[in-house]
Amino acid sequence: IYPERRRRLPPGAARDVLASDRRRRRGHQQRDATPRVAGRSRSANLLMYLIPLAGVLALVFAGFKAGWVRRQDPGDETMQTIASNIREGAMAFLAREYRVLAVFVGAVAVILAVGSARQPASCTLIGLSFVVGAVCSALAGYFGMRIATIANVRTTSAARSGLNRALAVAFSGGTVMGMCV
Repeated sequence: IYPERRRRLPPGAARDVLASDRRRRRGHQQRDATPRVAGRSRSANLLMYLIPLAGVLALVFAGFKAGWVRRQDPGDETMQTIASNIREGAMAFLAREYRVLAVFVGAVAVILAVGSARQPASCTLIGLSFVVGAVCSALAGYFGMRIATIANVRTTSAARSGLNRALAVAFSGGTVMGMCV
């Protein structure tokens, strides 16, 4: 109907399509080296391995950056005293927040588990999955808060020698939080 919209195939493409159609009708299937889970493509199977690997690599990189930040100069005694007080207050805040959050996470997990148990096409592990996600999020927040309080005093100390050095310490501290998430 619309000749300008018709897709032009390169020479020989129609022949390739017909040949693959004939093979499929005869029952020939291409074989590949990767084992497949029923109903998943090869790229989906590959992603099942690459995504956790990317997470592990991110955590290793975060550990490397956290170590680098810790090796920076923490400043004089006054700066370290102030940083210690800030760190103590931040950790007290997180402890209180996580106590309240634990009650909420537990309640929502029970609601999700009970609600999913009533659905025929659902799984009761949804509640457990929610708890695992909340714990991972809490760990990321904990590690992020720890490195942020450590990086703050080191950024201040590095700023004495120049802006570039201070920014490197500050961004490295932020990178740890980003990689943990």
